[in-house]
Amino acid sequence: MHDRKPSTTSTGDAPKLALFCQECGHTSKLGGDWLLREDDGGYWIVCPDCETTVVSQPVFE
Repeated sequence: MHDRKPSTTSTGDAPKLALFCQECGHTSKLGGDWLLREDDGGYWIVCPDCETTVVSQPVFE
């Protein structure tokens, strides 16, 4: 279990272009408070509440 405070945003209040964390329920617009992690292999959008990867995109050469 995560001992982080869950997000207070509900999916009913989600903006049209939103991401949703299936682990903790955090919802925010695409350019919202998500954490972006990247390296030579790609990038990941990570939940700021529970640090679950919500989107992963590898880089193809």
